[in-house]
Amino acid sequence: MGPQTAAPRRGRAGTSRNRPSRTTKKQTGNSVKRQEPDHDRRRATLDPYKEPPPHEELPLYEELPPYKELPPHEDLDPYEELARQLSSVNAVKRDLARILPADCPPASAAVLFVLARDGEMRMSRLAELLAVDLSVTSRHVAHVAERGWIDRLPDPADRRSRILRLSGAGTAKLAEMSASTARHLSERLSDWTQDEVRTLTDLLTRLRAGFGDCRASARPQTPVHPQAPAHSRTLAPPPTPRVPPSST
Repeated sequence: MGPQTAAPRRGRAGTSRNRPSRTTKKQTGNSVKRQEPDHDRRRATLDPYKEPPPHEELPLYEELPPYKELPPHEDLDPYEELARQLSSVNAVKRDLARILPADCPPASAAVLFVLARDGEMRMSRLAELLAVDLSVTSRHVAHVAERGWIDRLPDPADRRSRILRLSGAGTAKLAEMSASTARHLSERLSDWTQDEVRTLTDLLTRLRAGFGDCRASARPQTPVHPQAPAHSRTLAPPPTPRVPPSST
């Protein structure tokens, strides 16, 4: 009786451990020779690799037009040149804002200036002259009123409203800021004559009036408070009025 052939051992899933190789086997006599897959035949079915064309055959981008320099100032339309210059005015305004006190930003300084120039007025008129919203004006007024720079007096025509008037402390604060601003401008424009400064001031006033800026042609109004002085452009603080008793 010949030797018995051992059965193949099986794994956990009941399959044989002698798994077939992915490559095909070719029997040659007593030895087994592995046969590699035919990659050349598979490669032939793909598109052949195409070499890119040389650089001289690549499509070139069209050349950009040459840079066109701006014409000199004398060749520009005068209104175009004016628009260019006005776009740089913000740099001058920022430079002037840096010298203002920390507790009096530009918006607060504008409130003091308008009240000193045009006299006492209602909140609505101040918002009109400042060209800002009434709620924004109310915040600016509250800021300067907390520091005692303006007085808020009852309106005799409407007790729900208030009359805004520059106080003595506000007059002193405005004089201090005006002197500092004038000194700064004189340093920046040291090579200007006074006639040139006056000419620029007149032209800026005309420019603002041409755009309908009511601040350019604003004039002192008749004081709405009965005991206020008739001419309120003076820098001297006006006398304290007698406040009528409020009705309860």
